[in-house]
Amino acid sequence: MRFLKIILIIFFLCGGDLLSAQTDFSNEEPDQIKICYDKAFQNYCDKNYQKAIDYWNMILKLDPHQITAKNMIKEARAKLGKTSSSLKIKLFRLIKKGKYSQAKLTVEELLASDSSNPLYWEYQRRTKSVVAIIGRNYLKGKANNIAGKGILAYIIEKEDLDFAYDAFRYAHELYPKAKRFRLLIAMIEKEKPSLKLNATKPANIGIVEHKKNVALRQIYDSKYYLAIKILKSVLRLEPNDILTLKRLGSTYLQLKNYRQAERTWKKALKLSPNDTQLKKYLAALSQMKKKKK
Repeated sequence: MRFLKIILIIFFLCGGDLLSAQTDFSNEEPDQIKICYDKAFQNYCDKNYQKAIDYWNMILKLDPHQITAKNMIKEARAKLGKTSSSLKIKLFRLIKKGKYSQAKLTVEELLASDSSNPLYWEYQRRTKSVVAIIGRNYLKGKANNIAGKGILAYIIEKEDLDFAYDAFRYAHELYPKAKRFRLLIAMIEKEKPSLKLNATKPANIGIVEHKKNVALRQIYDSKYYLAIKILKSVLRLEPNDILTLKRLGSTYLQLKNYRQAERTWKKALKLSPNDTQLKKYLAALSQMKKKKK
């Protein structure tokens, strides 16, 4: 009972933040677990969230079924996430700029703020892999910029290895002499072997043209949502590709998403003001909208 009273006192001192945590301790618990709980909650109230997480992890090593410890680790990590948000923003900005060595140092700062966060360890692993291939900083140029998009997709929180793989292969097509692109491709293939096994691109066609052809087949098969996904991935590599924008607008039209169709074709027309086909598309769409009204 004494231990439960301590927890209740800490609960009120902390302002009710522990509401979602279910207590699962009893008088039969070992003294060591009780001591760890005391220290964990004290550190939590002192806003020393990393230390609190360390104590709750110690509890889970002693008893993996402690629901309270698991819940409180999530609570404390959420608190740490707020304090680490500026570092994460800094990390992503550095990656976008191609400053991978500085990004690596920023990851070390994130780990210092929360060494028990598995996501930060993943950041470290990925940035180390990239720095080992690229070196201190990235070079300029179209191929490097495209590979940079792939690196961002590889490192960010919601990793997208499929796009990273496409980006590295496209960069290699644009600049086949660069060893770094081959190494980046190999890095992805090692991490996700299915990408290489399932690759359908013929050797005599580029990755962008291949994806556009695949999307066109999906349109012919009325698989419009899949076609949109592929066409959008092409635009991540080549944002100003007129043919891709035309097909994307047409696909939206098939789905009766007139607003997106118009927006996509207008974007294409800005890039290619003399394109008569686009003008006809937009004029026909305007007539359709009038009839609908």
